[in-house]
Amino acid sequence: MTHAAGQPVGEIMSLFEDPRYIWRETYFVVFPRSQRPDHRAARRLLDRLARDYEVTQERLDAQGRIESFTLKDPSGSSAMDVCYVTGSDVTEQLEEFARDLTSAPISETDAQRLKTLQSCDARFEVFHFERRDLGDSAEDDEEEWLDPAALFDVLRILRQACHGLAIDPQSGTFVG
Repeated sequence: MTHAAGQPVGEIMSLFEDPRYIWRETYFVVFPRSQRPDHRAARRLLDRLARDYEVTQERLDAQGRIESFTLKDPSGSSAMDVCYVTGSDVTEQLEEFARDLTSAPISETDAQRLKTLQSCDARFEVFHFERRDLGDSAEDDEEEWLDPAALFDVLRILRQACHGLAIDPQSGTFVG
């Protein structure tokens, strides 16, 4: 199997399948489908970062736009699976998010974001994982190893690349 650039993709393995990684949370970056970034745009933004992230398992569509990728931050003990999603599930969930957001008073900034949200019909799902040694217990939280810097970098980069909004669906709030 090859992706649009003609390079072999190899076997795709989600971090969900890797016992060294424990899922922690999921974030969304929502945007109008017409703003879906190509691989080169997102990669240029990632390359500007000072951190040594490892980007693997990149999958592109025929036009060179991002389908999915995995990003690992070895120094921060974290990683992310990022997947492009569109369709009625996305629009229905965004409508629900907008209703929930407007059920209470909102800031001027969130009111502006809400206007932008109305034009969104696609998203990147960002599954955030913590890397644990196989001997570590998932319940052993005496020492926090997870550095969220990579997560916030990826959310910011995706927001910039697609002119979108980052959302924490667990709390029902915008991020950044």
